[in-house]
Amino acid sequence: MKKTFILGVGAQKAGTTWLHRQFKKNVTFNLGHRKEYHVFDAIDRLNDPSRKKGQFLQLNKCIQNTINSYESNTLGRNMSKGDKRFQTVDLSFIDNVENYFDYFDYLYLKSDITQAVGDITPEYALLQPRTFRLIKTGLEKRGFEVKVIFLMRDPIERAWSAARYRKKNMPKEKQIKFNEFEFLKRKPRSSSAHLKSRYETTILNIEKVFNEPQIHYEFYERLFQEESYYKLQNFLELDLCSFDSSEVINAAPKTEHLTQLPDKLNKRLRRSFNSTYDFIEQRYNKVATELWKGYQVPE
Repeated sequence: MKKTFILGVGAQKAGTTWLHRQFKKNVTFNLGHRKEYHVFDAIDRLNDPSRKKGQFLQLNKCIQNTINSYESNTLGRNMSKGDKRFQTVDLSFIDNVENYFDYFDYLYLKSDITQAVGDITPEYALLQPRTFRLIKTGLEKRGFEVKVIFLMRDPIERAWSAARYRKKNMPKEKQIKFNEFEFLKRKPRSSSAHLKSRYETTILNIEKVFNEPQIHYEFYERLFQEESYYKLQNFLELDLCSFDSSEVINAAPKTEHLTQLPDKLNKRLRRSFNSTYDFIEQRYNKVATELWKGYQVPE
């Protein structure tokens, strides 16, 4: 029996939470205590001083808060025993990445029925090849066969969905002031929000490290179809429980009066993601034309 590690690398707002929910229905899968572990995006940022922003700063803050809680003897107060244990586990991953690999090895070995373990962290879409190589080496050293899954969504729709989700999670008073169109307009091409839609970069970085049989690409727009289920099952070479396409996770629906992007903004975003649309169109034989409305917008 193969020892499988599922590495989900994004994209953000492209169905990763839904896919994680479907995987967790399988008794032969053990994905551990969380969906997103955020270990290797932190390591990547450590190796790139120019990217020590955003989520990495939040991670540093989380670690510092934990250290402060420990020093003040309040660590774990009002937390369940499970939460206390998991907090310690997360810190150990940051301290030594070998603990991460050993943790998933333990999850696999502790039950005879477990066939697959994994980590689905959309931030991994921005990893550099050296970090993917670190993951591959660490897992294969423990006998895992690594299976990489990368989901893609119309870049414009993905960026807009992320903006709506950002608004949804704001306090009510901030939601009133937040303009998702202005937010999209202001985001620079160098921002992580923009880079997460640069699928060509992620694909090329993955393929510098992993072989074709180890990689599965799918599109959000057809993820919920039966054909997608069978493709994924064949890729993993594992029996999967049926997917429930009626479940919608982290949905940030368009508001009644904002169902379409303004033409000017749509064209601007289309130009911004031009290389991505063209890359996917050429590589996947007109998939972008058929699935992605953003591709159909005149430049």
